[in-house]
Amino acid sequence: MHDLVIRARMNSTDLKQNVSFIFSVIIVILALISIVANTCILILFFNIRRLRSTTNCLVANLAASDLCFSIFAIPCQLLERFLPESNLKCLLNSIPTTYFTTSSIFSLCLIGIVKYINITKPLKNCHIITRNRAYKAIVFVWLFSGILSLIPVIFVANKKLFCLTFNQGTGQLLDKCYFLALFIITYVIPTMILVYVYTIIYRIARRQCNRIRRSFKSIRRDPSENNSALPSSKSATLLFALVICFVLCYTPYFISGLIYRFIPLKFSYIPQNITVCFIAANSAINPFLYGMLKPEFRYNLKFYFRSSLCKDESHLIYSSSFSQRVPFQRSPSQLSTTNPRFV
Repeated sequence: MHDLVIRARMNSTDLKQNVSFIFSVIIVILALISIVANTCILILFFNIRRLRSTTNCLVANLAASDLCFSIFAIPCQLLERFLPESNLKCLLNSIPTTYFTTSSIFSLCLIGIVKYINITKPLKNCHIITRNRAYKAIVFVWLFSGILSLIPVIFVANKKLFCLTFNQGTGQLLDKCYFLALFIITYVIPTMILVYVYTIIYRIARRQCNRIRRSFKSIRRDPSENNSALPSSKSATLLFALVICFVLCYTPYFISGLIYRFIPLKFSYIPQNITVCFIAANSAINPFLYGMLKPEFRYNLKFYFRSSLCKDESHLIYSSSFSQRVPFQRSPSQLSTTNPRFV
């Protein structure tokens, strides 16, 4: 009987190691994709003056948050699995992940609010959304995220009072209160904001799309002519993709965190690995949803790296100089086909 118990424990340990190894490989791959994609966004933003709009400042801030999460938080998540139960393991499992995920979530909210103002108040948006206010909002995001993530340091001196490991399913009272507050501040409220603003934007986009379709139906003679309302329909569909991506990637993390603190589970390490994979996937998807899908980023990325490889500045749409802008020469036919629409 004793041998059976030892053998069962060894099998459980081997299963845990195999599962952790598989998920670690997946997380590392997602982290590498995130590092490359977010680095491209930041390179374009800082080297091409044309891209330094107020909205793109927030996109660059989102890219910086996701990049820091991939560089700092994911290695800490992987490292703490090999550490014994200690205060260091609690901090490695909590602070970097909380800091960079919170800054990323708040950056997503800022981007949504800016898009909402641009759509609902197109004549006043220049006075409401200024670059100075955008910089203040970015500083506030990072400071507030730092305060939220450093709260465990106050209590971690006594491990019996506070420990944020997933292995301790029931948790302590402070742990439960802290994560419940974190759940409301960094998930419930941002989700409500994103759903509201993107729902309003979607309704306005669909209304404009229907108006364009009706107007073109009245003047279009050739049935085979392309529908000009299609880009608006694609933009409206993209809004739903933004919300769905946020909900799918962050819901497992927060829900599993609540469950582990109130309901003890035997195989808690499997959902823990899954939730980290979802957050890593979000940091890899964000640069494509908020950056690479915009024509201005795609075109400038293409010409920037072509010019960097060929050492030929004639391929640049705008030079990387901060003081002088050099327009990229196109023929009239190219201008009519490649002129991007900015949302």
